[in-house]
Amino acid sequence: EGEEEEEEEEEDLVDWDSGQLESAIRKLNQAGNLFDREMDSAREKRRAMVERQRQELAEEMAQQEAMFREAKEGMERLRVMMEEEAHSLAQAQAQQQADAGAG
Repeated sequence: EGEEEEEEEEEDLVDWDSGQLESAIRKLNQAGNLFDREMDSAREKRRAMVERQRQELAEEMAQQEAMFREAKEGMERLRVMMEEEAHSLAQAQAQQQADAGAG
């Protein structure tokens, strides 16, 4: 009869161990799932951040291009004005010389 009690105790011990084991496995699985979710979340945040940075950079480049284009157009207008000014000055000088020659 003493042996039977020992066997029952061993069985209880085994059950208790397997219960603990199942609990530990469940906790590990939960931790693993949580870890996966955290990793997915971090990956998604990083992807969103990279996308936002890419967007900001694209906007910045577009602004710089627009500013550069405006500056270039402004320089072109200035060049045209200076050419016209030089041309009218040359005309005025030629007229002066013609007037002086006629007088």
